[in-house]
Amino acid sequence: MGRVTPRAMADTLAAVWATPLIKGPRIAKSLAAVAAAQATLPLAVYPMLCAMVALNPTIARKDGAPLMELMLELQLAHGLALPAETQQALAGWRTTGKAKAALQALRGH
Repeated sequence: MGRVTPRAMADTLAAVWATPLIKGPRIAKSLAAVAAAQATLPLAVYPMLCAMVALNPTIARKDGAPLMELMLELQLAHGLALPAETQQALAGWRTTGKAKAALQALRGH
């Protein structure tokens, strides 16, 4: 048995995110805790979040602001670039409030 890759985890999270089973604030809090657990984990959490967004390009949920804020926090803290496929997916998202501000910052606008 191998380790769980960020992409495999993103596939699972994307499938669950497409349902009302999980809430944005709860998953953001959990992933923030994972990212804080070890110095190298933000480098796994960020691509996982990016892949999750890219896998669900049409799902901009109202409770997604905490996830966008976490992505932005990790991006800025670690100098990470937004992958092209995530950039494309986010281009179609229509958001308001905190999510809109985080989305604009993520996309560099």
